[in-house]
Amino acid sequence: MDRAAYRSLVEQLALPLSAWPHFAAIARTSGVSFDTVFSIYSQEVQNRVLRTNHVVKAGIESHAQRYLAGMDALQLAFELDFPPCVLVRRLLEALQLGLAKERITRVLRDPGQLPTLVSPDALEKLAGAAAAAVAMPGSSAAGADNCEAAAGQIQQEQQQQQQQQQKPGESFLDQAAALPEQCRRLLERLQRDVEACVLCDRIYSPASDAARHSAGAEYEERLNAALAAAGVAFWTEGQLRSRGYHKTPDARLQVPIAVQGRIVNWIDSKATFGDDKLHRQQQQEQYERYVNRFGPGLVIYWHGFIADLNRDENVLLMDRFPRPDEILQLPCLPVLPAAAPLAAPLTPAAAGAGQAAAAGAVAAVPSGGAVAAAAEADNAHTEAAAAALAVASATETAAAEPIGVPTQLPPGVQCTPLRPVAPSCSLDSTPVNRR
Repeated sequence: MDRAAYRSLVEQLALPLSAWPHFAAIARTSGVSFDTVFSIYSQEVQNRVLRTNHVVKAGIESHAQRYLAGMDALQLAFELDFPPCVLVRRLLEALQLGLAKERITRVLRDPGQLPTLVSPDALEKLAGAAAAAVAMPGSSAAGADNCEAAAGQIQQEQQQQQQQQQKPGESFLDQAAALPEQCRRLLERLQRDVEACVLCDRIYSPASDAARHSAGAEYEERLNAALAAAGVAFWTEGQLRSRGYHKTPDARLQVPIAVQGRIVNWIDSKATFGDDKLHRQQQQEQYERYVNRFGPGLVIYWHGFIADLNRDENVLLMDRFPRPDEILQLPCLPVLPAAAPLAAPLTPAAAGAGQAAAAGAVAAVPSGGAVAAAAEADNAHTEAAAAALAVASATETAAAEPIGVPTQLPPGVQCTPLRPVAPSCSLDSTPVNRR
């Protein structure tokens, strides 16, 4: 995709989060796939969050006060043009319900777990703050002081009621009926708002995260199937990690191939669209390391990429798996059965003796028997090779025995025992001072 077409798509998708683009219509008019349009939209929303996250985080206390005063969390997210799931996570952190980040993630995945994860004392205090915020809406400073005063008074009354009604061994769910009416209403409201934000957020919700993870695994399997169908031997990412590699591509080729005239040692699969920001980040974190370790490679952005990004000579970019006519592989050599190993290596002297004996046998045969001469030469060469093997075996036996002990050799073969060589200097000689 050229840069002009990409900018046109971004302009069509730059809508407020309260509006949902018609991805199918935009895909038809732009001549691209539905997945490409949705991938570009997801990246645009993520870039928007990066630009505005610090602003929302700085004013989260005032947003929490507005929520306690009765404003809907989903409406507040649309007003701030901020993803609902990200905003409700910030609100749960600011409301101080005793929820750590891991517990908030569990609440977003299953809002029904909220009553079992919040702190009862924090919920009672928050209910008092909510009542004060509704009764006396004013400035942020005065409202906060009034909330604290009202929360302290209501908390004392609620603690007395809880001590009278609480029984040993009861869980928080068992005590839910004994909670004051304000706490129950606040807990139900929190749960409804979490459910609404999760349902209306298609970029940062747990379902969206699971869909992205599933799509990544699906396209990795598609890559592996295409490599197997093309007859390309490779190691998967799991196999490379089992061998101790930390940063690994999705497929490491056992034998390099050429794609469009460029050498490829590895292939990485990306189930997304390759824009400037994503490609630059992946280039620094992954691709450069792959090139340094394995050599040039191929990256497949299955949902397309900006065309002018394909300028790195070591990283080839494509939006599909290469066609068979684009792939050049080394020819497959036939695998022959392994020959029986020799008992000992053939020495040059024995090889020369065999050749001389074969030549003598050829010369001794009359000129009329060329076939017989070849057969006799072959027999002579075989006998010479056998004799050379016997000499080599005897030499190994003699080397293994103490020097001076006679060795049994085959008939007709003579071998002179090895003698020790006098050392050139004694071990206790004075070393030479070399500078």
